[in-house]
Amino acid sequence: MFNKAIQLYFVRRERESERMSYALGKSLFGRYASIQDNLSSTYKDKLKEKLYNKYHLETQKVV
Repeated sequence: MFNKAIQLYFVRRERESERMSYALGKSLFGRYASIQDNLSSTYKDKLKEKLYNKYHLETQKVV
């Protein structure tokens, strides 16, 4: 009985934590729209290229 109570406590606590995280950032989600849908991959490619150049490695093209 005690084990079930502890499990239920942690399950409820985790759910509340997830809801609270969403509520805190809700006003920020989707706030800044962009026409480009590949900004994350573009940023990563630029960062990789910059790091390769910084450490004098040959650039590897990501396909």
